Formats: sequence, C-alpha cells, structure tokens
Amino acid sequence: MLKTGFLLGAGFSKYGGMPLSCDFVIQAQNILDNRLERSYIPSREPKNLQSLVRFKDFVSDEKGREINHIEEIIKLSDQYRLTKDWDNIDKEVRDAIYEILIAAPFIMYLKDKNELYKMFDIYLRFLLIVADSEAMIATLNYDPLLELLLHTAAMSITPNSQLFHKFAEIVSFNYGIGDFSYRPLWGSSSNIDRVDILYFKLHGATNWEGCDQHGLTEVCDPLKTRAIGRCRECNMPAKPFIIYPVEEKKLNSQLSALWDTAFGALMQVEQIVIIGCRFNETDKDIFKNVNELISNNKRLVIVDPQGRQIKERIAKLNENVVYIDNGNGEGAVFEDIFCDGKTVANENFQEITNLRLRKDVQYFRNEQPSMPFFEEPVAT
Repeated sequence: MLKTGFLLGAGFSKYGGMPLSCDFVIQAQNILDNRLERSYIPSREPKNLQSLVRFKDFVSDEKGREINHIEEIIKLSDQYRLTKDWDNIDKEVRDAIYEILIAAPFIMYLKDKNELYKMFDIYLRFLLIVADSEAMIATLNYDPLLELLLHTAAMSITPNSQLFHKFAEIVSFNYGIGDFSYRPLWGSSSNIDRVDILYFKLHGATNWEGCDQHGLTEVCDPLKTRAIGRCRECNMPAKPFIIYPVEEKKLNSQLSALWDTAFGALMQVEQIVIIGCRFNETDKDIFKNVNELISNNKRLVIVDPQGRQIKERIAKLNENVVYIDNGNGEGAVFEDIFCDGKTVANENFQEITNLRLRKDVQYFRNEQPSMPFFEEPVAT
C-alpha cells in the first residue's frame, strides 16, 4: 500500500512559470464586470459568460509581470454584444480561453538561466522524493511540467546529471486513464526495475487531445505548446482534453472515473501532502473529496504560504490537518522545502511527513543541459 499521496494545485506549477495564476483572471473579471454594467444586456445574455472567465488559470510570474490576453476576450464580448449573437459567444470565449491557456509558454519568462537551473533542481528533488517513497500524485493543473522535467533529465547526460539521467531512464508516469502513460526514453535497455508513478491529471492536460465522442485518444509530446491533430477513432478534428474547475465533472465520463480512482487511491494512503492548492470554493468536486478525506481522519499536510489560513478554513480544529511552518508562524513555500540546503521549512517538512530529502544533489547548476524550450514557442 502506498504511504504518501501528493495533491498538487496551482502554487506548485507557478514557481516553474506555468500558466496557473488567478491574478490575470481577477483583472479580466473586473474589466468585464465594468463593461457589462455600462452596456445594454439582452435577455439572452449567457449567464455563464463570467464564470467562463473568472476562474481560469493564466500566467503571472513571481516578479509581477503579467502576460495579458484580456484584449482578446474584451474584443469578443464587444463583437457579440453588438451583433447580439449570444448563441455563439459562449463557444467563442471558450475557444479564446483554450488559445490563451494552451499557447502560454513554459518557463521561458524566467530568462535568467541560473534561476532556471535552480528551479529545475527543486522540481527534480521533488520527483526523487516521490520515487523514493513510492508515492502517488494527483494534480489539478493542466500543465506538462513534470513530463518536461523528466524529458530534460533524460536528455542531459553531463557528469552532474548522471544520477537523475539514470532515474529518468527507468521512470514512467501512469495517468490512470486506459493505457495512457509517459516515458521520456522509450525502448531503454536498462535492466533496473521500472519506477511507475501514478500521476492523475484530474482536469486533463494541455498535451492531451481527443473528441467529444471518443474522449481522450492521444497523449502528445509535452514539448508541444498545443495538442493538435485528429481523433484516432473517427478522424474528426481533435481538441485539447481539458475540463475547467467550475464544470461538473460528471459531464466527462473518463475524467469522472479518474476522479473516483484518484481519490479512492488517496483514501488508502497514510498521509496526503497538499502543495499549492487554495481550495477555490467554485470547484465543488475538490471541496467534496477533500472533506471526505478529512471525515475519514486522513492526515493532510499543507504546503502553501497561506497554510495556516487554509487549515483554519477547511479543518480548523482537526489535529490530523497540519501545515508546514516557515519558522515565522506562517506557511512555507514549495521552493523553501525542496531547496538545496537546510531551512526551517524543509526540516519541519521532514519531521512531520517522515520523508527524507536528498541533500547536496544538484543536477543542472553550473552546466548547460539540452533544453529545447529557452526560446519562446510559437503556438501551432
């Protein structure tokens, strides 16, 4: 039986520059609200227009620079307000959001390569903990961050990265949907036992594609910035296999089954480490499932700068729910726990979870691994 499960939210991927921040969405909502208040609203206005925009995940990096695509959404809303073609605005806004989400670049906005290597070290150290402890992962994020890290480690064979290169050669992600999985080095001749990590992507992924009739049919190369192609079953144009947090999961039978499988597995582990998940109340499914975990006395360990507030909100008096302290009474950030060196945060993490961090392991510092995504990609 697995002892540890990881539940990942937006804060986990934000450190890597992934398009998973609500800062942009809050601005979008404010602008849309102001424009809608000043405009004539026909009775056929789609009531879910605002919900389509409000809770999507977009880019805002740590330095506060926002990659702002609000103009596209505003132009669409203005265009359809003028034509009063409210039957199509839902589809057009949704398509625009797909474009923004999927074309958003990975990591390239962290231009300082030393910062990039430091970030890679932190995420790779996280993956080693997952493998060492035979843990499982469930994520609410759409991004292929961990696949890209694994790919980079597999392609990098300089002396400093030999350890993780060998690890990447034998590891695979089992997505829990049919036979879909990911391995960076297919056909490896290594005789070492395989490391098969359960990795449930509860909202789908930007490099997954399928169609309405046949569901998920393809897991694409994670280095692509957009999943494109045709359904293998019917040859109709494929689309990204994503479901938004505000949507009813039951509308997608494959993802609905995946949620049942993932939280069934989390119900069996001894502890669940929650990283970067704020539990937005609009995603009723995550609230429902986490409350069930708490009701069954599962041990939850929260890693988030707002860890104390999150604990108070979801389980104020439950001693089985704890957060990692940064030494100042506040929640610890992900990178402080998995950084190279001793911090109050990583010492507290190891003591509370009994998971041991590998020390003095640097894979990408002071070297030039093969990373094909330093340049900004062009969405296809």
